[in-house]
Amino acid sequence: MAASMTGEQIQALAEALEPLTPKNLGPAVQGFAIAFGVISVVVVCLRIYVRAGLSGVSPRLLGFEDYLAVLATILLIPAVVFAILAARYGVGSRDVNIPNQMYLIRAVEYQTYWELLYFTSSTIIKCAIGFTCIRLDRRKRVVFPICVNMSVMIIVTVLALTFVFANCKPFNATWNPALGTCQKVISLQTVSYIVSAIQMATDWACAIIPFFIVAGLQMSRRRKISVIAILGLGVSASIATCIRMPYLKYYDTVKYPNEIAYHLGVVSITSNVECCLGIIACSLPPLRKLFNFYYGSSNEANYQYTGESENILQNSGQGIRLDSINGRKGTFHASAQRVPSRAREHETDDDNSSSKGIIRKTENRQTSHDNDANSSKYLSHHLGIIKMAITDKIHPIYSLWFFWVDPILTLIGMYVNFIDHDLAMQAFFTNYPPTDHFRCFIYQIGGMGTSYLIILVVLLRYTHDIFIWKTVQAAILPADFTMLTAIYIGMRISGTLAIADWRWEDWFSIVVTGICTVLRIAFVMGVGVKDARGRAKRA
Repeated sequence: MAASMTGEQIQALAEALEPLTPKNLGPAVQGFAIAFGVISVVVVCLRIYVRAGLSGVSPRLLGFEDYLAVLATILLIPAVVFAILAARYGVGSRDVNIPNQMYLIRAVEYQTYWELLYFTSSTIIKCAIGFTCIRLDRRKRVVFPICVNMSVMIIVTVLALTFVFANCKPFNATWNPALGTCQKVISLQTVSYIVSAIQMATDWACAIIPFFIVAGLQMSRRRKISVIAILGLGVSASIATCIRMPYLKYYDTVKYPNEIAYHLGVVSITSNVECCLGIIACSLPPLRKLFNFYYGSSNEANYQYTGESENILQNSGQGIRLDSINGRKGTFHASAQRVPSRAREHETDDDNSSSKGIIRKTENRQTSHDNDANSSKYLSHHLGIIKMAITDKIHPIYSLWFFWVDPILTLIGMYVNFIDHDLAMQAFFTNYPPTDHFRCFIYQIGGMGTSYLIILVVLLRYTHDIFIWKTVQAAILPADFTMLTAIYIGMRISGTLAIADWRWEDWFSIVVTGICTVLRIAFVMGVGVKDARGRAKRA
């Protein structure tokens, strides 16, 4: 019947269809879109409430990045609406739950509108993150990669949007081929692969660059970790992109004519999560003063005080000269001053603080004319200001990864190996259910992961010896290499070595294990590890 109808008649029939009750992934498409959309809007509203000076906890600090965040959120709202409408016309549902193919016309139409808005919003929010980083740190080595990253994103966005609008003539032939024709030189699948790969790279750039900035801020270690963890949500956005990659092949409806709407549901969920996580990550740092419970109000800085030194420092607003403790004039020329936590909080909460000297290199000069060992022991014992000896400086990316990301990934692996054996097998093979023989080995892998977790959680947190850190990471490297080899063998057996055939399990395993391996190799080789004088140090 449809073959004898004109494109306009087909479109009219499609527009007369009643919405469906979402099935399969349909409820998830709606749920993720609504939940993350609402959270994003609330967070951005709070951001403007604080940055505009309306909250009373901060002066007016509205900048260009704030307007970009608002614009990205404004575009996100209709994108969420179109995602919901697409789910109501079949996106996320299996073919058996879609009454006829006419529904796919409306589903693809709403999905196209959603894609245009989502992609533009995602690019704008990444630019907002970039301008935020530039405001905090105007050093060329920070500004240049940020500008390159933003330029690449903008160029790719313009080219991708141009392709979408020029791919079919007229434009509405994109979802209703009977209305016109589409070019066949460059496929939507190819463009989607290229754009997603670049998105993944820019997500990592937006997540990693702030680590270099925060590392130079004069704030407590606890607060640094909190800020890095928030900005690190960008890594989660790249993981969402990674999960989406295997499903892009289903844009080729000639090769994959079945379950089109279902696979579009996966693309919708992961893309909305990616965009919303970027908005949330960009907007949470300005809300620190509204969420003091998150950062705490501890008086603890990067060093700790003993009872004696606490009293000494509290009784002197200007600090004390260390040479006065020993009683020998001229032995040590340095001073110690305790800055109230309230003052430190105000100092680091100002987004313009880089221009006021917060991002700076502090040099402590100490002159000694006496090598009396007893003097050093006395100071070390009674002041207790420097808790651990001066040692090599480890880049915060390593600390973040080894302290938090590695243990979380290990916990996920333990859950899979102890509980979800089907997923454990799916990580290596396609449709290969575990047998009782395999379960024994899977349990063993889970037990090894438990030992690995104990080392990460306990040993690395209670030693600052660079040699021990490198030894631990070097000892884990064979496991990473074995994992990558096992993934390759499993994909070869399953016949899925071609990138177009990769599943989300393959993308996740390869990307995450690859990143772990690269970071470990770099750390063992001494990349990003400096000695006490700030000089690069190699293993």
